[in-house]
Parts: sequence; structure tokens; C-alpha cells
Amino acid sequence: MRHQLKKLRVAVSLLFFLVIGLYFIDFTGSWHSKPTHLFLHLQFIPSLLQFLGTFSAVALGFALVILLTLLFGRIYCSTICPLGTLQDLFIYLSKKISPKRKIYKYKEPSNWLRYGFLVLTAASLASGFILPVNLLDPYSAFGKMGHNLAWPVITLGNTCFR
Repeated sequence: MRHQLKKLRVAVSLLFFLVIGLYFIDFTGSWHSKPTHLFLHLQFIPSLLQFLGTFSAVALGFALVILLTLLFGRIYCSTICPLGTLQDLFIYLSKKISPKRKIYKYKEPSNWLRYGFLVLTAASLASGFILPVNLLDPYSAFGKMGHNLAWPVITLGNTCFR
């Protein structure tokens, strides 16, 4: 049963990763449709910022993420967030490439660091200074990386194979 749940989590995670990744590298605008926005409404920081800006019930994706996290644990980082999936993919590939090297060990969390970043982020959000929130948001970090890494390849392919 546990193995089947892991397969389901990985499948859902890859679905989010692919849809959001294609959304960021889409140069035709065809991925900017309503079904794609269902995936984007579950991204925590954009949903929270949209809710704070418009007070719209449509932007309550962050509340759903909080509820799912309270019920199931780190579901955002392991399933919904594309950057978490990218990290899992790199870890998986590194274990396949050199299985004897064990560089990933459990380390006790530094709570003072985690709560320090939480306070910094909450204070900046409350004051309207959005830069720390933008720098720490994993969704936007994935978007910037995906766009900046894939865009030259797509542009080159589009130019060469016309």
C-alpha cells in the first residue's frame, strides 16, 4: 500500500512539474489557458499575494495548501511545488549515477534559521516590501530557472529548424 501511495505521489508531482514547466517555457501562449491555471492556483505565494491584493475567493489556493499540509505533512514541497520535484529528480539521478556515494544524510533542522526566515518573510509581507518574499518563493525561483535555462534552447531550436 505504501509503495502504491509513493507511486501516486510521484505521478502527481511529475504532472505538476511538467504542466508548470511547460507554462514557464511556453513561447506560443498556448499553455496560458484555464486548465493550466488550476495548477497555478495551488502555488502558495502567488495565491496568497493574489488573495491579499483582491480578497477574492478564487485566490484561496494557499488556504487549501495549508489545509493539505496540516492533514498530510509536507505535501507542498514533495508534490505541488515544481522546485521540490526538481530537487527530488536531481537526488534520484545522483543516486543512479553513483550509488555508492552517500552524500545525503539526515541533519537535524535548525529551527532558529527556519523561524528566522519565517519572521523575515511575514514581516516583509506585512510591511508591503515584497522583495524577500519574491526571493524565497520556490515557485518563482523554479520559474526563473526554467525560463532562463530553457528559453535559449527553445529559441535556438526554433531558429535552426524553421
